[in-house]
Amino acid sequence: CDGARPLCGACAKRHEQTCEYPVREGAVSRYSDLKQTFEKLERENKRFRELFTCLRERPEHEAFEIFQRLRQAPDPLVTLQHIRDADILLTIPSISSMETCGKERMDIENLALAASPLRVPSRPWTLVAGDGLVSHLISSLFQWDYPFMIGFIDQELFLRDMRRGEGAYCSAFLVNAICAYRSLMSDKARLFRQRTATDLSSEFLLEAKRHWETDTRRESICAVQGLYLLFLISCCDGTNMAGSMYRFAAFNMLQRLNPDKAVPRLREAIIEEAERKTALSRLHWGIFLVENTICFAFLKPSSIVAPRYPWSERSSSPDEPNVDATGSPYGPGSPEPPRAAGVSQAGYELALLMHTVMTYNMHHKAPLGHHLDIQERRLHFTSLGAVERSFSLRLSYQHNPTPQTLFLKTFINMIAYSIVRPLHPSTEIQPNYPAKTILLELCAVDVHIVETYTRLWTLKEYSPMFLCSLWSVTLTLLSHFDDPRAPGLFTRACVPLRIIQKDLAAVSIVMQGMLAMAWKTKQKIPEEARPYFAGLEEKRKELGEGVPYEFSLPLPPAGQRVAGENGDEEDDELEDGAIGTDVAVLLQKWSAVTID
Repeated sequence: CDGARPLCGACAKRHEQTCEYPVREGAVSRYSDLKQTFEKLERENKRFRELFTCLRERPEHEAFEIFQRLRQAPDPLVTLQHIRDADILLTIPSISSMETCGKERMDIENLALAASPLRVPSRPWTLVAGDGLVSHLISSLFQWDYPFMIGFIDQELFLRDMRRGEGAYCSAFLVNAICAYRSLMSDKARLFRQRTATDLSSEFLLEAKRHWETDTRRESICAVQGLYLLFLISCCDGTNMAGSMYRFAAFNMLQRLNPDKAVPRLREAIIEEAERKTALSRLHWGIFLVENTICFAFLKPSSIVAPRYPWSERSSSPDEPNVDATGSPYGPGSPEPPRAAGVSQAGYELALLMHTVMTYNMHHKAPLGHHLDIQERRLHFTSLGAVERSFSLRLSYQHNPTPQTLFLKTFINMIAYSIVRPLHPSTEIQPNYPAKTILLELCAVDVHIVETYTRLWTLKEYSPMFLCSLWSVTLTLLSHFDDPRAPGLFTRACVPLRIIQKDLAAVSIVMQGMLAMAWKTKQKIPEEARPYFAGLEEKRKELGEGVPYEFSLPLPPAGQRVAGENGDEEDDELEDGAIGTDVAVLLQKWSAVTID
């Protein structure tokens, strides 16, 4: 039965006049009816288990009170709701404390709610904060990260189920993971920390982990999304070696969901299947996209291969207008920032090319710099130019500046760096167009991208994708300080890095890595840039015990490398053709050197 009304497809083929639907009123098909019944029973079972846990784990006097209420209540789940309401009341500051921390908290909650274009309830999803801060943090995800950096969550399905208080596309684990992630880059979270001495990101992260341990061990779309967000948090706070377990748990669970097999089988004509198809496809392609931006920092290919089916998102027309976070046309008075249509599909296309390039860098058959290697890189460079020219004008950051179009150009440049950077600076990719010239031009564009972003939106709220242009510029120019254009570009890229250091611990680690790489390659950080590294060199002794951060710093091409202290090319005896070194290893060596 395909669920068509008033006559299903099967009955129509048999030329029958009537069609019997032995399902509840409002259900589309037998399958959807069974699915809804199963989900209802599953939710009910979960609530009964929660009620049993209350009886078993509460203090004896509370457990006795619960038991008494159960004897009087017509429905035991009404008693459970009373318990939840009582717990929520306990988290609300008392009148006597409102003069201090409680009043500060309520002021920030009200301020956050007023500034939120998307209003969502905090309960039953989290007890860490109220509707104001939760609405602000959820809004900021869809304002600054969506759909490029966090394209693996479907906005419409997630918000619908969050507002309903239940559903397959929202969970307490996922909500707390989103809030923990966005609290790292939120002006309201910074204000909350200053006034109440409470780190919201840490509080939400603890709550997310608690839900992961107790509620959501079975595979689901929300579980994969939440796990991958925990990994992204670890990339931001400088602990991604430990956070990698969440990344691989997400990959494992995604593999068990098997979207390559499931997505093509899901039918558009059945509402529940169409929703799952959208959510699963966006999950799969979205993680593939962000993985192919992260791989730039690791200097190796994405850990997951490309989906084997086309993305299922609708294509957009070239003249489709920008929208805001609510999906309404963007105009005067709209919440910032604007969002361009078609960014996801363009990102997916670029992710496929990035995966090809990074795979080639790891497994190139010809020696690096050999004429066959250069020929292959020229083909990649030509393909990248063709893909960029195929995009409509609305996806150009110069024609239509939005965070997502800026990120799109950043990603295009990241692919270009990956193609060109391993080559000797004098190697010509095109006639009279050597690698060094290309790299310096890319750096100039990336600095312009960063300065355009900060001019339009400052850094009160931002996405970690903003860092990619900064990494591209600073890590590339470490090998080119001999060029008179390099010091100025490098310094301009260091300005926002110094600001973001306060939010993201990983930035300090990578900036220390730059100092260590300069030491390793006998380079000097330009004098005008040194104030932005203030205090980092003095802290290097703290790095001796190891850095829990995985990040690869690009090495100068082989022809540019300098001799180590023993006269050999680099004292760590890198393999021929190596294009990067691990930041943790480099920082440990640097920390062992006596400070002059």
